[in-house]
Amino acid sequence: MVKPNRTFWGVVLLLGSLVGLRGQDPADRLSALETRLESESKRNDAQARRIEELELTLATVLTENEDLRVQLEANDQRLGIEIQRLSEERAPVARLDRRAQDRFRLHGQGRVVVRAFGGEDISTDQSFEIEHLILYMDLEVDEGFRLRLSPGISHDGGVYVLEAFAAYEPFESHELVAGRFLVPFSGTHAWAFPSDSFIEPFLAENSPSPFLYTPWWDEGLMATGRLSYGSEGEHELFYAGYLVNGFDALGLAGIHKRTIGDNNENKTLGARVSTTLRLGETTKLTLGAAGLYGKYDAEDDLGFSAFEFDVELRTGDLSLYLEAFARDAEIVAAVLENPAASVQEVARTQGLKFRPRYRLLEGLSVFAQLDFLRVRQPERQGNRFSVFDLSDEEFAIRTGIVGLEVELTAHSRLRLEAGIFDRDRDLGKDIPFLALSLFTSF
Repeated sequence: MVKPNRTFWGVVLLLGSLVGLRGQDPADRLSALETRLESESKRNDAQARRIEELELTLATVLTENEDLRVQLEANDQRLGIEIQRLSEERAPVARLDRRAQDRFRLHGQGRVVVRAFGGEDISTDQSFEIEHLILYMDLEVDEGFRLRLSPGISHDGGVYVLEAFAAYEPFESHELVAGRFLVPFSGTHAWAFPSDSFIEPFLAENSPSPFLYTPWWDEGLMATGRLSYGSEGEHELFYAGYLVNGFDALGLAGIHKRTIGDNNENKTLGARVSTTLRLGETTKLTLGAAGLYGKYDAEDDLGFSAFEFDVELRTGDLSLYLEAFARDAEIVAAVLENPAASVQEVARTQGLKFRPRYRLLEGLSVFAQLDFLRVRQPERQGNRFSVFDLSDEEFAIRTGIVGLEVELTAHSRLRLEAGIFDRDRDLGKDIPFLALSLFTSF
């Protein structure tokens, strides 16, 4: 649609004037029309000049706005450059602070327990004990290189350094360890240190240590690693091979190795391998085996070897753990009939552990633990054998425990246990007990 221009409106006004002047004299009408046309022309010229002035003003404002926009963009660019420069100057310090926090990790666990014993008089009856309190401190010195220090307080009141080693990771999930570390001999302490519900049986004198699988540490070298396999990498294989100083005579008779170094030139060689098979969303099966061999006397004459096999099934709320253990240790003693002579024989220790567990409700579980320990060794009187009677003597200890565990928080559990040490008659009376313990981890 075309808009009317100024000429159009002038013609309209002229026609209107002609209509209004129809009744006047022609000369007067012509003079009046000329006067009105001149006035209208002046008014149109004034409006045109005003429009031109407004157009010039608008162009000036637009130009100024564009200049201001360009100036603001330049200022923003300069400000961004300055902010980036300051950020880059502060970034190394910030990265260093974050890295210093990320490089050091601290976690730990502890267990406080009180037990009441029946049967024979026991010095710790109804006494509070720190079963253990352990701190794990890891420092990432560099990418792929870390240090570990784990001090611990045990139930006997001693403070020990369980771990103090350096670890280098040449490949992802594979490490080389040098120093003091927990020896990965069995599933019990390789995956959960220390073993739940373990209480050392009370043995007669000269009896070998009941279970070598309880946590023990040593100094040496170790290589460990994890490999995933399966169509989707759902299964996992763990391996560990190590060379350590090994036990001396005192260490082999005890639970922990507390001595530094070794009493001979021989080293103990050991290895462990286990695999975890994921059989479903809530089901997995773990199979493991381990073994070790070494000498424990100063003359490198008496050797020991140990083997263990373990299996654990977890499905839904149920878990089952089974372990079989065997250890042979060569022993030597004087001959009763001829003290100048000696006889070398083998003492054998074998054990089984079975631990079922079932979660009744969220945060509430019931469990049981059954241990069987059998010791076979040549009969002797004191530290002497009789060449006329080297048949093995044998004794056994059976331990039964039932318990209830309550999760108080995500990091604390309360456990109530009742159990009995069922001993052969020549070892003494059976020992029933009750135990209440608080376990925490962080």
